[in-house]
Amino acid sequence: MEVLPSSVACDTAAEMADEKTGESQPLLNQEDGHPVQEVPILPLFDEGRMQTAASLNRNTPPPAEEPNTDEPENPFRLKNSETNEYQPLVTREHPHATSNVETMIHLLKGNIGTGIQAMPDALKNSGLVVGSFGIILVGIICIHCMHILVNCCHVLCNRTLKTTMSYADVTEYSFKMGPEKMQRYSQLARRTVNAFLLITQLGFCCVYFVYVAANIQVLMKAHFQLEWKIQVYMAILLVPFIFLSFVRSLKFLSPFSMIANLLMAVGIGIIFSFLLQDLPPVSSRPFFASFRQLPLFFGTAIYAFEGIGVILPLENQMKSPEDFGGFTGVLNTGMVIVMCLYTGVGFYGYLRYGDDVLGSITLNLPNENRLAASVQVMMIIAVFLSYALQMYVPVEIIWPWIKERVPAEKERLYNYLFRIGLVILTFFLGALVPNIGLFISLGWVKSVRKQKGCTFFDLVDGSCPSHLQVIITGTHPTELKPGCSLTVSGSLEKSSHPKQEVDLHAKECRIFASCPLSDGQYPFQPQKQTSLEVAREHLHLRPRTSLFASILRMRHMVTNAFHQWLHDHSFIGIHAPVITSNDCEGAGETFLVRPSSDFLVQEMGNEGSEQDMAYFGHKSYLTVSSQLHLEAAACGLSRVYSLGPAFRAENSQSTRHLSEFWMLELELGFLDELNSLLDLCENLLKDVTKSILESGGDDLNILWTENLETEGHVKALLERSFQRMTFKEAVEILKNKGRGLEVMQPGTLRRVQEMELVSHCGNQPVFITNWPADNKPFYMKWNHEKEAECFDLLTPIVGELVGGSLREDDPQALELRLSQTEKERLKWYVDLRRFGGLPMAGFGLGLERYLMFLLGVKNIKDTIPFPRWPHH
Repeated sequence: MEVLPSSVACDTAAEMADEKTGESQPLLNQEDGHPVQEVPILPLFDEGRMQTAASLNRNTPPPAEEPNTDEPENPFRLKNSETNEYQPLVTREHPHATSNVETMIHLLKGNIGTGIQAMPDALKNSGLVVGSFGIILVGIICIHCMHILVNCCHVLCNRTLKTTMSYADVTEYSFKMGPEKMQRYSQLARRTVNAFLLITQLGFCCVYFVYVAANIQVLMKAHFQLEWKIQVYMAILLVPFIFLSFVRSLKFLSPFSMIANLLMAVGIGIIFSFLLQDLPPVSSRPFFASFRQLPLFFGTAIYAFEGIGVILPLENQMKSPEDFGGFTGVLNTGMVIVMCLYTGVGFYGYLRYGDDVLGSITLNLPNENRLAASVQVMMIIAVFLSYALQMYVPVEIIWPWIKERVPAEKERLYNYLFRIGLVILTFFLGALVPNIGLFISLGWVKSVRKQKGCTFFDLVDGSCPSHLQVIITGTHPTELKPGCSLTVSGSLEKSSHPKQEVDLHAKECRIFASCPLSDGQYPFQPQKQTSLEVAREHLHLRPRTSLFASILRMRHMVTNAFHQWLHDHSFIGIHAPVITSNDCEGAGETFLVRPSSDFLVQEMGNEGSEQDMAYFGHKSYLTVSSQLHLEAAACGLSRVYSLGPAFRAENSQSTRHLSEFWMLELELGFLDELNSLLDLCENLLKDVTKSILESGGDDLNILWTENLETEGHVKALLERSFQRMTFKEAVEILKNKGRGLEVMQPGTLRRVQEMELVSHCGNQPVFITNWPADNKPFYMKWNHEKEAECFDLLTPIVGELVGGSLREDDPQALELRLSQTEKERLKWYVDLRRFGGLPMAGFGLGLERYLMFLLGVKNIKDTIPFPRWPHH
């Protein structure tokens, strides 16, 4: 005679009897897991059907009725009847059970929170490729752990005849039914898990509270100039959060989660619309950052997958819990969506903004854009509506303990009071510590100020011209002096200084190295601004000076702006060689390249050959221009460019010349009209300059303050079209002006003549076209008047900025201009015209000269990190 289901009989025989004494162990109460009075196992008969003593337990469901053969078979119930095992998922009942769709909504909302906005910042700490796969790896591990948790819950429910289990129940029964030595710790394990869940979920609630208040504070300050403290906004939000917490059922929370998901989806869609604009090439971002930064990545990624605490509550209240697991179940489907969103936002966010990405991707969106501002509003509402879901877990943990100790008739009142108390607790925790997290900064001390009980010092790290004020309470390190390098960790708090938003209140300060100032060896005073002239005398140290640091940051910004414009206009970047046998300018101003080892030269050289030809077989030089190689590339790619170094062996000490400088060179195929080339050049300069004015910020303002007239010249460039005149017209203008400005040497203009022409045009850029062909290089196209179809662009401050021309596309015309030696050396260049040749045009722009014009720098040596000029 069977008296127990097979699974329970096994548990009774194998687990609930003590092997040494043979005495039966007490049964466990299925509500709280505590021992209850034993019920003797006796067979009971009811219309010929047996029941077990275990069925007397008040939580054990009654025996299932025989399946109705007229109804469609339920495979889940069929398995139950065939195996005669207790199946908790079949017998589970809940008055407000949630559907699969409602559960999916809660699952997505429980996982997609503020963490998704930090994914690009996470990839900054890991690299583009490593971070993308790292997010997927963390997601897979989280999903696996969730499945383990749910499966353990089902096994334990089956063994204990329970229909549902909480997180703590799973932990307690795992210990009770585990090894004998671990059983005594079951209650401790239960309390530990509950404690960690409470800390985690209440922590999420505090973060949500602070997040909503802080973002409202930013919006109110930006649009209504309100300077209220964040605690004021938190106090205002207290009442709405309390009312939101009154929703007690997950089923009734579904509309809130649905609205939050919709807002989050729209917000993420708008974010993607910004992220997918003007994307740089993937190769421009590091695939791997460093091992030192990986912990920061994993910390952010693990925090982002914040929904494991709601997994069991969601599964417990499902109408069809058997649909939760499985390969295509609710859990896998929802978490795959979460992983894809996290990876997408992280990948494209870091690809778009690179190392400039901030802790929340919404902070990188343009503040003046209304669509971008709407994202912030959507995120505020979505996070606000998610608060109740995060609060559900702490309520489920604490309320059963309170419920046993309050009168049944006042249970609802006490439940509401309890929820109010929890919300107020998260309010106070968030209000007392509004700056959640440790802020770490590294850099150099600019100045130190000591007051009674406190030390203030300004910290700069070179990323921007601004400094961060650090406050140390109590004693400070004796080595803390201007110029020293250090790292500081502490909390950011609102500053009382009107010109500074936040201060860093230091908790730990570690000095890497001091900077002795008293002995006079260090040439600069960190507290004072060093002029460019003084800094130029110490090239290795001048990046530490504020003015030159601003120039270097602007150089970086300008370089990126040129690359971006050319990418947007379908130009392909080419890495042209630095060592070449070609001198496209033909002026002989080149640096000869040969090995430094005489032994190697003798070993490689042929008898009777020059030593300068020993290594390559011909004389080789540092490149003067990449033009000829770019023309070869344009014959297959149509639009190409290069931005690289060029070298000129000129004996010049002027403020406009360098022996090594950087040149932006463009070549376009299928272009045979000079005015079209001028239009392209003008559009390039105007678009790049406009973007720099929009993003230059404090660095640009600092440099313009040093050169007040520059701002007017730069803005005038954007207001009117560049003027255009031929070389003949320019010569006539100079002739009429007199004062020794007449052109004495045909085909050339002196600097004073260039600047006079610019002044004649109202200090506007001016194109000088159609120069005499006799003084121009062989590759320029000639018109019928033997004028080279070329141009020079003259601008205020620097004079010649850009030079370009149409390229000669007739191979016979080229050969007529070349000597016999040049024909042999440049046969490959002429062949470009013979085999599918095409009309081409191009120009070159000196990067350092453009920086002189843009920033008002008087000496070109101050626009490049380490300048090279004669004797230097």
